[in-house]
Amino acid sequence: MSTGRWKSDISRLAWCKTCRKSWKSGKIHAIARQHSEREGHEVKVVEEITYIYFDEDENENSQTNRPATDTPRGW
Repeated sequence: MSTGRWKSDISRLAWCKTCRKSWKSGKIHAIARQHSEREGHEVKVVEEITYIYFDEDENENSQTNRPATDTPRGW
Protein backbone atom coordinates (compact mmCIF):
# COMPACT_ATOMS: atom_id res chain seq x y z
CA MET A 1 0.00 0.00 0.00
CA SER A 2 1.46 3.34 -0.98
CA THR A 3 1.38 6.40 1.16
CA GLY A 4 0.90 9.92 -0.02
CA ARG A 5 0.07 13.40 1.11
CA TRP A 6 -2.56 16.03 0.48
CA LYS A 7 -1.81 19.52 -0.78
CA SER A 8 -4.33 22.32 -0.99
CA ASP A 9 -4.68 25.09 -3.55
CA ILE A 10 -6.78 28.19 -2.87
CA SER A 11 -8.12 30.20 -5.78
CA ARG A 12 -10.09 33.42 -5.50
CA LEU A 13 -12.65 34.95 -7.82
CA ALA A 14 -14.45 38.29 -7.63
CA TRP A 15 -17.75 38.52 -9.49
CA CYS A 16 -20.07 41.51 -10.03
CA LYS A 17 -23.72 40.45 -9.77
CA THR A 18 -24.94 43.50 -11.72
CA CYS A 19 -22.71 43.79 -14.79
CA ARG A 20 -21.44 40.15 -14.74
CA LYS A 21 -17.74 41.12 -14.82
CA SER A 22 -15.30 38.80 -13.08
CA TRP A 23 -11.70 38.99 -11.93
CA LYS A 24 -9.49 35.98 -11.19
CA SER A 25 -6.12 37.48 -10.36
CA GLY A 26 -4.51 40.41 -8.69
CA LYS A 27 -5.64 41.95 -5.45
CA ILE A 28 -9.16 40.55 -5.63
CA HIS A 29 -10.55 42.22 -2.49
CA ALA A 30 -9.24 45.66 -3.51
CA ILE A 31 -10.57 45.26 -7.06
CA ALA A 32 -13.99 44.22 -5.74
CA ARG A 33 -14.15 47.12 -3.29
CA GLN A 34 -13.10 49.68 -5.93
CA HIS A 35 -15.63 48.38 -8.47
CA SER A 36 -18.37 48.39 -5.84
CA GLU A 37 -17.58 51.96 -4.74
CA ARG A 38 -17.20 53.28 -8.31
CA GLU A 39 -20.21 51.58 -9.90
CA GLY A 40 -22.42 51.03 -6.87
CA HIS A 41 -22.71 47.32 -7.72
CA GLU A 42 -22.69 44.31 -5.41
CA VAL A 43 -19.48 42.32 -5.85
CA LYS A 44 -18.89 38.88 -4.32
CA VAL A 45 -15.46 37.41 -3.56
CA VAL A 46 -15.39 33.62 -3.59
CA GLU A 47 -12.64 31.32 -2.32
CA GLU A 48 -12.39 27.82 -3.66
CA ILE A 49 -10.15 25.22 -2.06
CA THR A 50 -8.98 22.25 -4.10
CA TYR A 51 -7.30 19.30 -2.40
CA ILE A 52 -4.84 17.26 -4.44
CA TYR A 53 -3.43 13.89 -3.35
CA PHE A 54 0.15 13.11 -4.33
CA ASP A 55 1.40 9.56 -4.20
CA GLU A 56 4.77 9.33 -2.43
CA ASP A 57 5.98 6.84 -5.06
CA GLU A 58 5.55 9.39 -7.84
CA ASN A 59 6.72 12.96 -8.30
CA GLU A 60 4.61 15.99 -7.33
CA ASN A 61 3.60 16.72 -10.91
CA SER A 62 1.79 13.40 -11.13
CA GLN A 63 -1.66 13.73 -9.60
CA THR A 64 -3.22 10.39 -8.70
CA ASN A 65 -6.53 11.68 -7.39
CA ARG A 66 -8.22 15.05 -7.62
CA PRO A 67 -11.50 15.12 -5.68
CA ALA A 68 -14.24 17.66 -6.25
CA THR A 69 -13.66 21.11 -4.78
CA ASP A 70 -15.28 22.35 -1.60
CA THR A 71 -18.32 24.56 -1.76
CA PRO A 72 -17.12 28.08 -2.59
CA ARG A 73 -17.21 30.44 0.38
CA GLY A 74 -19.00 33.74 0.17
CA TRP A 75 -22.18 32.66 -1.62
